[in-house]
Amino acid sequence: MSTLVWRATAESYKGLKAGTGQSATNVADSWESMQRPCRESTSGVYVLPARNSREPAAVFKPKDEEVGRGHGRVLADFGRGSGAVREVAAYELDREGFAGVSETRMVKLSAGGLEKEGMLQAFVENVGDSEDYGPSLFGVENVQRIAAFDIRIMNADRHAGNLLVSKTDGEYKLHPIDHGLSMPDNVRTLPWPVWMDWEQVKQPMTAEVKDYIMNLDPQSDAKLLRSKFGKAISDGAVDALTCGTVLLQVGASLGLSLFDVGKMIFSVDAETPGFMERLLTNPVVSHLANVLEQSCQVESRCSTIVELTLESASLLAEIDPNKVHDLVAQINSNGN
Repeated sequence: MSTLVWRATAESYKGLKAGTGQSATNVADSWESMQRPCRESTSGVYVLPARNSREPAAVFKPKDEEVGRGHGRVLADFGRGSGAVREVAAYELDREGFAGVSETRMVKLSAGGLEKEGMLQAFVENVGDSEDYGPSLFGVENVQRIAAFDIRIMNADRHAGNLLVSKTDGEYKLHPIDHGLSMPDNVRTLPWPVWMDWEQVKQPMTAEVKDYIMNLDPQSDAKLLRSKFGKAISDGAVDALTCGTVLLQVGASLGLSLFDVGKMIFSVDAETPGFMERLLTNPVVSHLANVLEQSCQVESRCSTIVELTLESASLLAEIDPNKVHDLVAQINSNGN
């Protein structure tokens, strides 16, 4: 882990928002002060300048300054201090830059005997967040890439403020931040993300998004997380990632939109079990999964149940593709 000098002040950078474009390692080895940004946050969030400059280079979030986040049932799936690890894990899963997660690393910052461990994430220059702009400004590919990533990691915290906006040559682009409430310890119904209300996700998946989804390897992802983070990432969190990935792949193979897939795990009422949560606790489906586990080597019980249920829907698709969409709508309407 990197060792940097740490000193905080109560001052704030007026108008400063997180963003990137540079490496998270391009941070000063020492500085006069590390300051809180003006963005509201209940947990500790600090802005770090670049070497030989007062320009922002990264954001630091100490593990010991994390507070319980989320609401209701969702809160129980994210232990205090686990957010930093999940943020780094999200970057590792998006290392190729498909969704555009900024470079993120776990570091230790110390000074005068005081040491802080936490997440360090590179900045992206931005002109605000998605709450400041109409969703029609954002491209279909850009929105769908982030939506697919959120489903994959089962992100429980994609509100408008967690999508920063950049503008280059008149083109607006979204940049996802804050993934500390992703990969929950249990697969359950999650809060409705802001993009679920946007038209871009109701359109068919783009060729690039669908190709990326179908080439994901959930078992390799699981091995990556276990090798890099060990017990800092729970088995339940790894299973949630696997489940989200399989759900995406089966949905893509059936021709569902990201909105259709999203309805299986997101709800405006996250306190009420939705499709995916009810599916995983259904006694008939669980029995069939047990049979498969006993006769085959199964890596993930969650993904087995997802494949077992949704792949069976492909039989309906052979008869009438619209019946798959009707099935999803019926399941979700029964759960509301």
